[in-house]
Amino acid sequence: MTIKKSIMFRVGVVYLFFLGLALWLIIELISLKVFKADKWKAASRELERSENIVEPNRGDILDVHGMKLACSVPSYRLYMDLLAEGLNDRAFNSGIDSLSYLLSNFFRDKSAAAYKRDLQLARQRGRRYHLVHPRRISYTELQVVNKFPLFRDGRNKGGFIPEQYDQRKQPFGTLASRTIGKLYGESSKGGMLGLERAYDDLLRGTPGTSVMKRISGRWVPEVVSPPIDGFDIVTTLDIGIQDVAEHALRKQLVKHNAHHGVAILMEVQTGAVKAMVNLHRLSSGVYVEDHFNYAIGESAEPGSTFKLAAIMAALEDGAIKINDSVDTGNGAYRYYDRIMRDSQQGGYGWLSVAEVFEKSSNIGISKIIYENYKDNPRRFVDRLYNMGLNKPLGIEIKGEGRPVMKYPGDNLWSGVTLPWMSIGYEVQMTPLQTLTFYNSVANNGKMVKPMFVKGLSRHGKIVERYSPTVLNSSLASKTTIETAHQLLLGVVERGTARNIRNSNYSIAGKTGTAQVAKGTQGYQ
Repeated sequence: MTIKKSIMFRVGVVYLFFLGLALWLIIELISLKVFKADKWKAASRELERSENIVEPNRGDILDVHGMKLACSVPSYRLYMDLLAEGLNDRAFNSGIDSLSYLLSNFFRDKSAAAYKRDLQLARQRGRRYHLVHPRRISYTELQVVNKFPLFRDGRNKGGFIPEQYDQRKQPFGTLASRTIGKLYGESSKGGMLGLERAYDDLLRGTPGTSVMKRISGRWVPEVVSPPIDGFDIVTTLDIGIQDVAEHALRKQLVKHNAHHGVAILMEVQTGAVKAMVNLHRLSSGVYVEDHFNYAIGESAEPGSTFKLAAIMAALEDGAIKINDSVDTGNGAYRYYDRIMRDSQQGGYGWLSVAEVFEKSSNIGISKIIYENYKDNPRRFVDRLYNMGLNKPLGIEIKGEGRPVMKYPGDNLWSGVTLPWMSIGYEVQMTPLQTLTFYNSVANNGKMVKPMFVKGLSRHGKIVERYSPTVLNSSLASKTTIETAHQLLLGVVERGTARNIRNSNYSIAGKTGTAQVAKGTQGYQ
């Protein structure tokens, strides 16, 4: 092969290579244009937009009069985009001195020169999210800061980015704080305790979405679906009554040096809880409401307050009449290896059933129940079960303690269970469960579920109302309920609660005292 032919051959190979490459590029361009156009357009759109979740505002928790018990208060941290599109050197340099001076006067933590150095250095380093100051400011303070040089030009021209944070506040401090509840530290997790947790789904609302579209080189926000703010929860609590109840309870706890205590006020017909106080003594001796919801969660022996249920069971079975007589003896009575005692040394002797209840005689109550039910204790316990005293109330607030009520034949049932159960021992109930039982008697035998929320509202208008829930339409016969009313009035008129008797109006009630447990040795 001559040199000329060799050169021509090589040129031809190179020509064919580039021709093939050109044909391949043409085919790929046609493929991209025709067959893959949709795919790459979609990818392009993704690059030109950024989707974000828009969080809704959490609803407020209100008292029965609309006073805010818990609400979300916005606070703000100040950031700057030092490379914002409209923030050129001329704009930055013309505003930096005044801005630094005002920031120094506002935060009062460093000089204007120090602020100026920080901002200049952040701009040199290309910071797009520079923290101006770590302290969060209020909405009112933000209105002041919004007028500062550069900041007043907004995000695109001045680089100003106020980052909002919502903080859950309880305007009345610790009043009803354990019932109101609180959120998890990371608020997106929602309610942790109390009403905040029980009604979290309604309070939190529904998130929306927005996108940041890049149009002509600028990011422009656009709402795709707006968030739906949470409902406001209108509770049954009355903050004024709550305040009075807390002061009254604290006074008694201090007087008796008690570890903790509970006060609950309930509306008879509806079961609406108007106040619920839970106070616990700190090591410093101060009583606070931030420890535990004893009213709902602490299941303990109710003591003498349980005597009403025992007497009602006997009345309902026709085993006694209130004028029947009972020999309470000299104040001490033996059941097997256990001694039951009355509070009055020397005893009360013979008493009517009404007087037994008025004086809260342990021996009198226990003898009534033991003598009438010792051969068939199931009959007595079944009466208590029929009243619903063995069941939780099923309230919305989490953490309700379960009532404990032994049944004949259980492993823990013994020869002394029946007499001790009749005076409120070897049984357990929460304070709210005990109150609900008493409320049922006051409500002519109708047991209603404790009610903490009366409805939902938006923008100050009720959009849904809640109705009372009946747990037991008839706790006992009309005759038994009316007799129970007489007995409870007698306690205040002539019995252990006569110190609260008032000439202006009638009060019915029952005192409750508890013995201190001595482990397996019984009670002091």
